[in-house]
Amino acid sequence: SDTFIGGSIANLPGVLLKDEELVPGTALVGASARVVGNSFLFALSATPADAATNTDLLRSRRWMDLAVIYGSGRNAILTLEKDEDAQALFDKALAAWAE
Repeated sequence: SDTFIGGSIANLPGVLLKDEELVPGTALVGASARVVGNSFLFALSATPADAATNTDLLRSRRWMDLAVIYGSGRNAILTLEKDEDAQALFDKALAAWAE
């Protein structure tokens, strides 16, 4: 909202995957780009080694941290947990990518 002290999202410098909520994560190999407004696209690296690492992280890690930098310069980390339904969607997407 316009009253949020952080302002808009200025950057999404990284996406990290981890096994538990309160441990440091492992970064996906890729880069983010602003699409429009507060929407960002995170493109995964296509090199074979990076693709294998990213696929393993996306398949096996239950927690995801989104590192965010707001327009005010403040940093935040949004932590998300994959439930069974989300894991099924990840598995379906990864299977489609493998074809």
